[in-house]
Amino acid sequence: MASPEEYAAWIVKNADKKGTPEFETVAKAYQASKAAPAPTPVPVSEGMPAERQIPAWGQENPNLYGAAQFTGNVVKPLLEVGGAMAGGAVGSLGGPLGTVLGAGGGYAAGKGVSRNIDVALGNEAPIPSVSEGMVTGAKDILAGASMEAGGRVVAPYVAKGAGWLYDTLAGQIGVQKAAKLMKEAFGTGIDAIRQTAKAAPQDLTAAQSVAGSVNPTAQALLERVSGRTPASAARTLNVAQAQEAARVNQLAGLAGAETQTGARGAQIESKNALNQQLIPVLKTELKAANTAGEMLPKFENDMQRNAYMAATKAEEAKFATGAAGKIGERYTTELKDLATKQATEAEAGVLTFEEAGRFAKQAADSLAAHGLNPLKSKSITASIDNVLKKPEFAGNREVETALSRVSKDVKDWTNAGGVIDAQALDSIRKNSVNSAVQALLPAADAKAQKALAAKLTAQIKPLIVDAIEAAGGTGYRGYLETYSKGMQAIGQKKLSGVALDMYQKDPQGFVRLVAGNSPKEVEKIFGPGSYDIAKEMSESAMKTLKSVAGEVVREGAIKTQSAAGQQAYRELLDASTGKLKFPSFFSAKTTAANAVLDKLENKLGKKVMDTLTNAAQSGKSLDALLSVTPAEERVKILKMLTDPSIVRATTVNTLAPEKRNNLGR
Repeated sequence: MASPEEYAAWIVKNADKKGTPEFETVAKAYQASKAAPAPTPVPVSEGMPAERQIPAWGQENPNLYGAAQFTGNVVKPLLEVGGAMAGGAVGSLGGPLGTVLGAGGGYAAGKGVSRNIDVALGNEAPIPSVSEGMVTGAKDILAGASMEAGGRVVAPYVAKGAGWLYDTLAGQIGVQKAAKLMKEAFGTGIDAIRQTAKAAPQDLTAAQSVAGSVNPTAQALLERVSGRTPASAARTLNVAQAQEAARVNQLAGLAGAETQTGARGAQIESKNALNQQLIPVLKTELKAANTAGEMLPKFENDMQRNAYMAATKAEEAKFATGAAGKIGERYTTELKDLATKQATEAEAGVLTFEEAGRFAKQAADSLAAHGLNPLKSKSITASIDNVLKKPEFAGNREVETALSRVSKDVKDWTNAGGVIDAQALDSIRKNSVNSAVQALLPAADAKAQKALAAKLTAQIKPLIVDAIEAAGGTGYRGYLETYSKGMQAIGQKKLSGVALDMYQKDPQGFVRLVAGNSPKEVEKIFGPGSYDIAKEMSESAMKTLKSVAGEVVREGAIKTQSAAGQQAYRELLDASTGKLKFPSFFSAKTTAANAVLDKLENKLGKKVMDTLTNAAQSGKSLDALLSVTPAEERVKILKMLTDPSIVRATTVNTLAPEKRNNLGR
């Protein structure tokens, strides 16, 4: 069975549920338990042992112990009720409020004696300390006053007075004042503030934990108290330094170093590593593209030479055979044999050169079979001519002139056989467009030149890539893509270095960059048309940048709100401490200075300020203070205990001998 105090505490905790089926069910169950026959006597005082501890004398004299238990059960209610009645009678000289407070004091005195009886009988453990005894006594006063005040109009005043007495004895007055001041600083929406503060990471201060909402007065208060003591100032400084170091480390991780010099070195190192990885790949692909162009002419020359030699040998064989037939009997047999031998050797030579010719042809055919073809320039220049015929470039003299110069460069590097060296073509891809644009627009700024170059490169690059791959450099496109990704990563490091520099020198500029409001800075690194930071940076990099930018915005919001809430905080202190009168020679500026706030805060007292300082250390400590229920709000307890829908027959004097209080023992 719950005690009245436990039931009252439950009502306060669930005040927002009043009127719900759940609330009414518990209330009815409590009343039913009070109306039911009392079970086997069990100690009900706080601190009661799990099992009754029968003292040694009781174990030796069980009959005497049983009689003592019976007597105690009769005497204890008389002590409690009698004390309340006597106290009420004495207090009646002070009117209704005096009656209630007197009854509370008398009940507490009687309750103390009855508690001592329970301790002596082993029904209850002794109170372990003086401070806990003071708190228990305060609870008893509140319980006695509540019983006497049941249903009376003075109940709110009794609740406030008894609550104040409880807080005083428990040393909670400073905490209550601090909680009241903090709640008034936040104003409305305390429940939402508490949820936000409670969910905040432990490494955030209270001000940071609630910076997402607009609370200027509270932010001004938190700024004042967060570093008020040496310990809190040290913690606040440590938190700020740790957060700053973490932000710099995150940005340095993206840039490759914490300084601009280090970041530049990291970019150079990355580019060198990229070149070491990919230059061998490029050489292999260009060599493959050149293979057919270099070997096929040789094979074709061999085929022509062997064909010529075979034909020559065939003529020699024909001549020698004819000569041997004409010699006849007019010449010696030896001469005839020589002619025959020459004919035979010539015929063998025919076979040899024909075989060599077939080998050269097979080698030439093998190049094509393996995807190796001469890198002919004619197809490239023809493709450039087709680009110039596109309607989108009609009348565009800059494009026409630049592409014509690129076509001329291709022709100039083509040999007599119509083949161009793959390395030369790769250099044309990198250099010719830019050179043509610079010559075409010498007076234009770098941005205009880069824009046109990017436009032309987009047209020329695919033509060159296709030609080199068709010649046998099948990995050339992959090389370019890998190189582009590598340079993109280097560009990301470079932009991260710019972001780090902005963060350290111009935090708001850093925020604008991350938010996408500095496209020129992005274009400087990634080139014309590449101005969207969210597209140019990797997803993980953007996540880091946005996280750091969010913290910068948060700190700015705290400063702005704190500055805006200074006057409101001053007025809140005035209302909480009573108006301080300042000499007329103090100016408005002077009276708003820190010295005046110091006077107001000193008037609140050390306990209040220490409590506020502790609450400012983290979101969870702020939530803990906001969870404190002020003494005056405890009127809800009596309101609910005297509600006819919950407690029956509360209009009857609960201390009258003819009827026990339903909430009494």
